[in-house]
Amino acid sequence: FHALEDALVQYGSRHLPTEQIRAALDRYKTFADRQLDDDQYFTILLFVVFYSGFRAATVTARADTIKRWFPDWRSVAAYDDGDVAKIMSDPGMIRNRRKIDACIENARVMRELIAEHGSMAQYIASFSATESFENLLLLKEELEARFQYLGGVTVYHFLTDIGMPVLKPDRVISRIFERLG
Repeated sequence: FHALEDALVQYGSRHLPTEQIRAALDRYKTFADRQLDDDQYFTILLFVVFYSGFRAATVTARADTIKRWFPDWRSVAAYDDGDVAKIMSDPGMIRNRRKIDACIENARVMRELIAEHGSMAQYIASFSATESFENLLLLKEELEARFQYLGGVTVYHFLTDIGMPVLKPDRVISRIFERLG
């Protein structure tokens, strides 16, 4: 890993200051230490859904609009067809009905899990995923089964972003250079 990191810094320093590259890499190294609240889990899940199958630049350009329509899991879990119609009529929004419906359904699943476990953090912790590879795989499979748009690849995006010991290096590396560029 250290050799890969050094190679990335060396390559990136041709275009950006070394300190800037190291700071961006360090951000990803500290994901495991983050304490997330339920709305932060929802936001991570929300963007996994929207980035899935889309160019990152497309989603990033509309991130503020997405956040405006999907501010927190409580509000979104209560959305009805009227809310969906308003979202779909916003020209600044990614108007993909399947993704919008998935985000609403995922908020409702979160509502159920939070009611049962007290919080998403407690739900995630109930798997003891950092204690064994088997537990991590069980969490992965459970997330894929419960949440829409968490499939074979996208579930790893979610797990990485919530601080689980998995890594999608291609995604991490490309996002670092995209954000720094």
